[in-house]
Amino acid sequence: MHASVTVSTLRFTLRLICLGWLLATVGFLPAVFAQSAATGRVVGRVFNPGTGEYVRNAEIRVQGTQNTVYSEEGGVYQLDNVPAGSATLEVAFSGYQTARAAVTVAAGAAVTRDFELVSTLPKPAGKDEVVLISKFVVTTEREGNAKAIMEQRRNMNISTSVAADSFGDGSEGNVGEFLKFLPGVDVEYVDGVSRGPRIGGLDQSYVGVTMDGASIASADAFVSYGATLNGSTGGQSRSVGFEQMSITAIESVEISRTSSADMDASSPAGTINMKTRRAFDRKGRRLDWQVSMSANSGAMTTRKGYGLDDVPRYVIRPNYQLDYSDVFLNQRLGIRLGVSKSSVLAQQQYVTHTYNRTPTTADPRPVVLTGITFADGPKLTDRSSVTFTSDFKATPRLVLSFTGMFNAFENSGHTYNLAWTASANGGAAATGRQNVVGNGLTEIRTNGLATNTSRGLTLGGGSAIKLTNTTTITPKFEFKLNALTVDGVFNFSRSKNDYETSSRGTIRVETANINNADFRATRSDPLSAEWTLVQTGGADWSNLASFTNPRTTEEGRFVVTEIYTGETNAKYVLPWRLPTSIKFGGKWAEERRISDNAVPYLVYSYIGPGGGPTGSFANYASPRKFNTDFGRINSLNVANVPTLVDRSALSVVFRERPEYFVNSATVENYYTATIANHRDFLQTVSAAYGMADTKIGKLQLRGGVRWERTETSSKEVDPYTAAEVQAAGFPISTTNPPAPRPARHETASG
Repeated sequence: MHASVTVSTLRFTLRLICLGWLLATVGFLPAVFAQSAATGRVVGRVFNPGTGEYVRNAEIRVQGTQNTVYSEEGGVYQLDNVPAGSATLEVAFSGYQTARAAVTVAAGAAVTRDFELVSTLPKPAGKDEVVLISKFVVTTEREGNAKAIMEQRRNMNISTSVAADSFGDGSEGNVGEFLKFLPGVDVEYVDGVSRGPRIGGLDQSYVGVTMDGASIASADAFVSYGATLNGSTGGQSRSVGFEQMSITAIESVEISRTSSADMDASSPAGTINMKTRRAFDRKGRRLDWQVSMSANSGAMTTRKGYGLDDVPRYVIRPNYQLDYSDVFLNQRLGIRLGVSKSSVLAQQQYVTHTYNRTPTTADPRPVVLTGITFADGPKLTDRSSVTFTSDFKATPRLVLSFTGMFNAFENSGHTYNLAWTASANGGAAATGRQNVVGNGLTEIRTNGLATNTSRGLTLGGGSAIKLTNTTTITPKFEFKLNALTVDGVFNFSRSKNDYETSSRGTIRVETANINNADFRATRSDPLSAEWTLVQTGGADWSNLASFTNPRTTEEGRFVVTEIYTGETNAKYVLPWRLPTSIKFGGKWAEERRISDNAVPYLVYSYIGPGGGPTGSFANYASPRKFNTDFGRINSLNVANVPTLVDRSALSVVFRERPEYFVNSATVENYYTATIANHRDFLQTVSAAYGMADTKIGKLQLRGGVRWERTETSSKEVDPYTAAEVQAAGFPISTTNPPAPRPARHETASG
């Protein structure tokens, strides 16, 4: 009871503080509607003719005073509380000369003054002047660094800001491939594709990712039901993946490692905010286009080939990017449309070694290699993005903005594994390590060991086609009335991800084993991945008929995430000698995640022609050959290379002749697939805050308070108790667990 009273008291106190901020701010409203009789304001825009863009975060100051502001989006600035009479303005931006201009300000009125930046680099030589060759300067990188410096100078938080053009064009448009170069940022990879960020070593589920300050929905069945490199199964389900966005729509990226009262409290690791490109950032009409081709050196050919799966395809992929922006209605309406498409083929080969590190009396060797797996897994990544932004100056005080984004991501991966095993239980226990003949490091042999009945080769791996579509719609407004600025935003974001196989022409997994196939594997060094394998006995592993008991698995993972957000903020610049402002606002957000994973139930045994427990996939031999060239090394040296299964042909049979496949799932598999794996989660966040900023000389001060409440609810199975099952007349045993109730119920916490 004591804890409950304490929490309630804290919530009540926070609400009183927020109410106090609101009432205090309302007290200033009479002063909002009129300028001080002795002051006026200066408004205008800052333009960079070298890039053709309006400049954000330029510092505008009244010379000889601390009255300072920074230009906003579109280069717009508003300098309040300027004493009536003559004044000199200074505009500073990193890498550019300080611009100065004299203005005459009338009391209670506004004067307009625009500025153009002039680079500190030497001017180009004139017509009759001698040209002096100097060092080469990459203009794009220089401009990007200048933007970053000014962004960080303005930001009160510990932050890093980088313009998207700092590192040039990327081949895929993946935001992760851009962020990984920034200090303190790690990128989580899944099968060679950068998925989500980690800041300061903390898990990616603690990192907030936003677009123009609005949350982005992220649906990923892999992280919901599978582990990433540094995370447990399901541990990354709150994180945002880079599949939901494209770098082509982004103007700059800001990473905040600390938080202020106007930022969400759910991201202790930090926040990554991406700012979209806007038409008002440029002057006039502009059309940029780019066409390119991408290819992988491991499959460089203009002909169709088997560089990806079991069907011949073109492996040189087209890419394009189109960006159009313009302003209309006497500079009042700005629109921007960006369309991009990237397609990249990546070759992935790797070798996995399985060791047993548990010596026994019978086998005192400290380390014994018990298995070698060779993986050949090409992956094709297609990313499409359409972004539309518009900004409309409805009145001199009101600006209406809209952002619409659609991203489509398709990742097609087809991995084949060849796994040679010399010990039945080499990875889990000491049992079986003594069956590995040789020194156990540079040589392993089986040589007809009757005690090891599972030695040999397994054909494995898997194919998956991952499809993710994300739509984000964000309308917002900004209203300025003298020293008061009020803005609001509504955001809707929906992301859907599912994995498909047979419907897209492949099989998720096919499994077949060849037992008692003796072999000898050798390598030159304990750290080498180059192996030579020779079959010394058993059935011929190059013959697909030698692999018996053919089985397949279908895909069935699915996730949908929806986010609704409403937020409003108000900022008032106080008429004080020291530049001081107060800001307050509120936010409401709702996020729902629904996911399913039916894979445990979608397991089948092939009983068609040539199949059955003693049959094989011999009728479905793939024309694709296992790639033994692992980059700079020839990792697999084997005379009789195993034949692969044609997953494409098998998927056709699966669709057209379903009677050839028998479901082999157990009752436990059915329960896991239909009940245990179903998730329906709802989170609602309400927040309010108040804060103030001031500047004393070079010292900037900020203080604030935030109240935030998180409520969660989930739909889950409510199982029968053992007593209820027994009362119904059913016995209880390990093979007859209590059945779930047919209905679901909700649990909630706040």
